[in-house]
Amino acid sequence: MVKKLDKKLYEYLLLWQIILEIYIGIPEEAKEHFFELKSELEIDEHNLALFVKSVILLDLVEESLKTKNLFETLMNYTEEDQWIKFYLLLLSFKNKRRILEVLEELLYMEKKVEDKLLLPKIYGLIAEIYEEIGEIKGHQFLDKAYKLNPQDLYILRLKLKYGLISEEEKQYLKLYRLFPENSRLINEYYHKTIKNFNSIHNFKFFCWGGDNIGASSYLVSYEGINILLDAGALIKDKTLYYNSIKNLPVDIKDIDLVIITHAHLDHSAGIVELLRKGLNSPIIMSRSTKEILKQIFLRGHTRLEIKIEEEIINFDSQIISFDTEEESSFRIKNKEVKLKLFPAGHVLGAVAVYVEIEGIKIFYTGDFTLKDVESNKGLRFLPNLKVDILITEATYGYGNNFGVQNKYLQDKLILKSIEKLLKDEERILLPVYAIGKGQDLLLFFRKTFSYIPFNVYVDGDVAYFSKLYENFVGPIYGNGILNAAENTLYTDRKDFIKKEITLGNCVIIASSNDVKEGSASFIYASEIKNFSKGCIMNLDANNREIEGLKNYQIGMLNHANMVDLLETVIKMAPSAVFVIHRGYESKSEITIETILKRIEGIKVFAPKEGEIIELQ
Repeated sequence: MVKKLDKKLYEYLLLWQIILEIYIGIPEEAKEHFFELKSELEIDEHNLALFVKSVILLDLVEESLKTKNLFETLMNYTEEDQWIKFYLLLLSFKNKRRILEVLEELLYMEKKVEDKLLLPKIYGLIAEIYEEIGEIKGHQFLDKAYKLNPQDLYILRLKLKYGLISEEEKQYLKLYRLFPENSRLINEYYHKTIKNFNSIHNFKFFCWGGDNIGASSYLVSYEGINILLDAGALIKDKTLYYNSIKNLPVDIKDIDLVIITHAHLDHSAGIVELLRKGLNSPIIMSRSTKEILKQIFLRGHTRLEIKIEEEIINFDSQIISFDTEEESSFRIKNKEVKLKLFPAGHVLGAVAVYVEIEGIKIFYTGDFTLKDVESNKGLRFLPNLKVDILITEATYGYGNNFGVQNKYLQDKLILKSIEKLLKDEERILLPVYAIGKGQDLLLFFRKTFSYIPFNVYVDGDVAYFSKLYENFVGPIYGNGILNAAENTLYTDRKDFIKKEITLGNCVIIASSNDVKEGSASFIYASEIKNFSKGCIMNLDANNREIEGLKNYQIGMLNHANMVDLLETVIKMAPSAVFVIHRGYESKSEITIETILKRIEGIKVFAPKEGEIIELQ
């Protein structure tokens, strides 16, 4: 929850977070965060012990060796630390120095050490040394280590190295999620999944927008058929900026099909401009996305000028909605095009898209999660669904700003944070998007409490769309949740804030997420500053901070993380991957792009806006 700290203190706390993540059983997240931190970490006497412990627990000794100032600090470190001692013994063994002396020290250590996390490591290194010198005792120590901690990454890697994990166990354990840095292992999983590839000629991918976050829109062309995947617009300074029609490599009338994955405007608002310019193809989306967009477009939007006349966009004929996992077939230009939509987590109505054109199989994830969110099921993999081309978002494929992806822990963290902040600050403002995290948080409150022990007020566009959500997910309002946007007891928002929010013990969920001037969240923030107590709790890493209010951050992640993206590639076994919607970027050596480029036989592209890529 700490936002601005001295860099050294911040890094120190992040190392503690990584160790805590290991302790509570989410090592894949800990490893991803370690890589993200390590790229800029400088070792000193204050963080050395934590760093070494993280390295050993994550089985990343080789990867640790290039960290700034590591060896200089080790040489000058005088405090007694069992983890550092073990690390130095491990380095001696890896460098083939005084192996028998190392063994002797380890055998002495194992009798003295009581740390249940360090002891399996000692057994594991003893096992490695016995294997190295050709003695059969090694497996006995490996078995002791495994019994002590069957989730230990070092021990799992040794069992893998010595052929002690069966193929069935490998598939069950999904070891690629635990060892994304292990290229050999990733290649093994991928090549056991792939089936025969189709020969692809003249497939074209055009990144119309959305190489990074914003204005996502991708044109795929094959056998003369043109399909537009999403049609987003860039939102900046209360204005929508559409992708330029003149940049399209085909005439707008030659677009045969448009598929919208979800209702966020950076994926959908561009259909307004397309229709104005003469688009006449069917527009495909899920039923709930259609209803949300209908309200956005025909009702207008409180911050954006996107209202259009009903005769321009006929929601009953031009937009075709499908139930998820419903197979459909189109005849386009005398060729068969198969289509299937899959629930994709993220927000209500979000779908991933399977398209088959003349036998070539294309899968577009849109924005997705593998985990369920409160309003939508996460993406599930069909056992026999293998594709030729995968187009995947990568919002958190290059780093996730140290957010916790595990939903159970994320939910616990949010509840504990709200409980503490209400005690300390009395009033919490959560700025949110009109559609997405706000509704999921409200549904989570309803699911968690028989009656919510604090008042929840919902205002702005998020209040309006929460009411619309009720048609698909059941009640949101009631049980302590009030639609403040429809409250008629007060003259205006300021009057409501003065008489209701002043009482405290309340959470206000209001849009916009970036606290734009004039929005409901902006008005609440401006007024809460006048109270003696009150704070903002941001659910996104890049939200605006408000001067005069205490600002806290709790990540509520609703995109796939790096190992989720890796699992998607391994399960679908494509021969070509297009990595788009690339979000927060760290300087980590391990990203989804670097991992995929180490897989033999797979073509990986990270297209820039305006770039055309052709597969021959």
